[in-house]
Amino acid sequence: MEQDKQITAFLKEQKDGKKKVTGKVKQISKESLTLTDPRSGEQVQLAFDEIKEIRNKPSHTGLTIAAVAIGAAVVILAVMFSKLTSD
Repeated sequence: MEQDKQITAFLKEQKDGKKKVTGKVKQISKESLTLTDPRSGEQVQLAFDEIKEIRNKPSHTGLTIAAVAIGAAVVILAVMFSKLTSD
């Protein structure tokens, strides 16, 4: 597990009324980890024996690259079409 990576920790029992905690890994020790909520900046320390499962948050990099590539292709096709119809 890497620091500053966003994860969701599913807890065995509720803590502060929550069954899962999402945040960026701020600190890792042998017994626990500290998550920081990216919106509020609030930090939560969780002991590993409180955690049932940890999931990585998916990256949207591939989706962003695909959207930019599709946008560029549409612009290129529009320019080519306009040049073909103007001749």
